[in-house]
Amino acid sequence: MAARKETKAVRAMFRQGKMRAHSFHEITPPAAEAGRTHRYGMAPVMTKKITTRIQMDAPVNDVWAVLADFANYPSWNPFIVEISGQCTLGASLRIAVILQPPKRQTFEATLLTLVPAQSLAWRGSWKGSTWLFCGLHQFDLRSLPNARTELTHSEAFSGLLSAPIFHSIRHDTERGFGAMNAALERRLCASPT
Repeated sequence: MAARKETKAVRAMFRQGKMRAHSFHEITPPAAEAGRTHRYGMAPVMTKKITTRIQMDAPVNDVWAVLADFANYPSWNPFIVEISGQCTLGASLRIAVILQPPKRQTFEATLLTLVPAQSLAWRGSWKGSTWLFCGLHQFDLRSLPNARTELTHSEAFSGLLSAPIFHSIRHDTERGFGAMNAALERRLCASPT
């Protein structure tokens, strides 16, 4: 019911000129056309977000080394079980996640942010249609005193189908983020520094 109301609201915004579609790749409010674009071209009026934070007893460079080592994700990560592709800016990635074990879901993504020891982000979409459904998955690291690190692990969902899809995957995704964060912390504690 809520998704139906949101869809009607989106259609009304298009009719009233409060939102425009640009080549069906992104949806932006008219203010963005005046130079105020939303980060990564995601539609702010339809963005749903999941954010988790964890503080770990490991230096930021050690945390970064594990997160940026895509080839070893299968050995420790219970949520993102595989990433094929290079950890280089603009790289195409093929990512497999497990939302409801043992079912794997695979999608294509593009690595958008790569700032060593600070930030890593990719954007994936549903069947290549960012205007229908798009997810921006992000890891932000902050160095803390005493060789500790805070990880902010988030994903922002946007697009016309974001409300119903978000509703159906929210709890499994939150559980997956928690499992991944805990596994990352265990991996760092087990690794020699």
